[in-house]
Amino acid sequence: MSTIDSRPVVVMVVEDQSDMRKHLADAIQSDARLRLVDAVESGFSAMQVLVNQDVDVMLVDIGLPDMSGLQLIRQAVDLRPALDCMVVSMFRDDELVLDAIRAGATGYLLKDALQNDIAARVLELSQGGSPISPAIARLLLRNVQVDRAQSSTDALQPATTDVAGCMGRLTARELDVLRQVGKGLSFREIADVLAISQRTIVSHVKNIYRKMAVHSRGEAVYEATWQGLL
Repeated sequence: MSTIDSRPVVVMVVEDQSDMRKHLADAIQSDARLRLVDAVESGFSAMQVLVNQDVDVMLVDIGLPDMSGLQLIRQAVDLRPALDCMVVSMFRDDELVLDAIRAGATGYLLKDALQNDIAARVLELSQGGSPISPAIARLLLRNVQVDRAQSSTDALQPATTDVAGCMGRLTARELDVLRQVGKGLSFREIADVLAISQRTIVSHVKNIYRKMAVHSRGEAVYEATWQGLL
């Protein structure tokens, strides 16, 4: 394991309920592979941290006092494209879950189903996984099934035509990066596989998101799979 891969994963908690904020913070601090950079109660405070410090993973609630957690995720990912955002919420509404993924969330855990392995879930996320509570996974599967059914009966024009056009403009290197992302590799791992810097990977991913008109790794993989690129 290289030096950069052996450093602790830097985590921030954004949660307005003090008990839950402490619970999440304690879970992060209990694992030596993780480093808690801060635990804040508002979106504004979170953005102040992100402006001044590198953060690998952000745990964020949907219902913050000053802004929606979805708004925070969008702003955070725009500022730091390599950031992984995991929603920790009591909400399990279909549209809200999908909106969170579209905003840039790469994981979604329900508060009422939190297990004792929060640290393990954070590590899984930082390594390219997408931890999702079983109830949320079922919602996503149901929506994918509905989307496919609607697409198969659409006699006019597939909903992903614009995305397909964007994919045609991806460079060969961007396609290489996208395929590695689809395998679930972290940005650090992709940099090792392709023998380029992590900073260059982040730049490629940002270009991929822009060309595909998506805002998260999960959404990019979904669209690329739909188009048969993965």
